[in-house]
Amino acid sequence: MEQRAKSFQSGRVLLFGLGHMITDCYANFLPALIPIFIDKFGFTLAMGGALVSVMVFSGSLLQPLYGYLADRLRRNWFVILGPGIAAIFISAVGLTSSFAVIYLLVFASGIGVAFFHPQAAAMSGQAGSRRHGLGISLFTAGGNIGFGVGPYFIYLVIALSGLSKSYIAAIPGILMSLLLLFVVKRKPIQAGSSVSENLLRPILTRIKYLLPLFIVVVLRAATAVCFVSFLPKFLLDEGVPLSVGTIAVLVFTFMGGLGGILGGHLSDLIGRKAIILLSLLVSVPFLGLALGVSGKMLFLVLGVAGFLFYSGNPVNVTFAQEMVPESASFVSSIAMGFCWGIGGFSAWAVGKLGDSFGLGFALYLVVFLPLVASAFALALPWKLPPAKSK
Repeated sequence: MEQRAKSFQSGRVLLFGLGHMITDCYANFLPALIPIFIDKFGFTLAMGGALVSVMVFSGSLLQPLYGYLADRLRRNWFVILGPGIAAIFISAVGLTSSFAVIYLLVFASGIGVAFFHPQAAAMSGQAGSRRHGLGISLFTAGGNIGFGVGPYFIYLVIALSGLSKSYIAAIPGILMSLLLLFVVKRKPIQAGSSVSENLLRPILTRIKYLLPLFIVVVLRAATAVCFVSFLPKFLLDEGVPLSVGTIAVLVFTFMGGLGGILGGHLSDLIGRKAIILLSLLVSVPFLGLALGVSGKMLFLVLGVAGFLFYSGNPVNVTFAQEMVPESASFVSSIAMGFCWGIGGFSAWAVGKLGDSFGLGFALYLVVFLPLVASAFALALPWKLPPAKSK
């Protein structure tokens, strides 16, 4: 029985991967909604970027708070409520034309996203047992796929039912929360091996390794959030229908999910740093090329770019958890949440650049950020030294 508990628990990994997919679907409605808001309500690119920044603020920057509470309280209500909260509020944006109300709805939806991530990531890593990288990569792949499905899903709901009935889109998230309630309510949460009395102490002892990793995550997040959020609008300006633009996002992130699975698996074999570096360096040419091609070539290049770029994404979280195993939920919330949120704030700046100099110019600047990130990735250790005994 004990041996079974330590094995790779595929059922739990897949459950949390599915929850991640559905939750992140709602976290990425905005790439489809921004062009609609611009057309119907006269929003600017900067206003659209501000909405993206609000989502990453409440959905990412607040994650350490919930990661801390998850590690301290060991209660599973965070992971249960997350998908439903994320779904209900973002799906209600069609009921108003007020920027302020939309702003608040997006903020509230982000809280649900922040609820789910830290605890679910730590539980997925634990369920992966010794195949830690694979467990986290499967969890992350679910999020990448959901992130890609999100724009096309809300586009279809609005196209078929109208903007005023966007609330229909909340159904999958509510059902996911009910499923999690049924499956995990009675099970104890074991997010980490132990809970440190001072959660900052183990982080500070490893800050030499964590700081460059966190900078890499910030720059990777800025690239991903801005590229995905503004790609449909960029393509729309180039004469590509919004429906095709949302499919382009789906291709990019779906292939990213597959790349993340391979990257997580390979990182178990050849090391975390190698995969992080390679994913940053080899994706830049394809990200840039994707902004200059059209037709079938667009989807081919986007697929390759997404596969390469996201192959290092789950490795960041795995590496962080291995550096601070005492507080897996908390450090996951920093790597996946706080740092991602800081990077996501760049969406407003990119929107302002797009209003002033053209969206194409702004996105071409964005695609070079992984090169900057790779310089910081060089400071990461090839092999993590053993933790000092107390």
